[in-house]
Amino acid sequence: MIPSNPVAVITGASRGIGKAVAKALAFQGSKVVVNFSRSQADAENLCIEINDECLKRGNGGSSIPFKADCSNFDDVQAMFDFANKCVGPVDILVNNAGITRPVSIKKMKKNDMTDVIDLNLNGALYCAKAAYCGSMMETKRGRIINMASMLGI
Repeated sequence: MIPSNPVAVITGASRGIGKAVAKALAFQGSKVVVNFSRSQADAENLCIEINDECLKRGNGGSSIPFKADCSNFDDVQAMFDFANKCVGPVDILVNNAGITRPVSIKKMKKNDMTDVIDLNLNGALYCAKAAYCGSMMETKRGRIINMASMLGI
């Protein structure tokens, strides 16, 4: 069972779908770690917006930004260590961070393919491992949600 004010880590949360997910969870009372790797100003502005709205609602929701490149195992571990120590045991992981290259696979270079696999596959696995081993296994609760894109079809 998920607690009434769960802790959620949303990867790629500074823009787009991740931003919408972060808002939705926080507005329902979650404590959200807003992950970003490049869009610091967007992440910080989102957290201000979320925290102001949650304060008005009095729902216990909140947010805090955290910079981590999800394709980097050490960055991911640092993000989950931070979440577990500073926000609380992670109850929800939304693996949303992802990239694509705007070319057909025929035109993709090797380094483009490596970048896509490193973030979209390895990053999701690194985050799932960190969430599960960091607190979900111990608390015997949690949810891991993996997002995908229509571009993958």
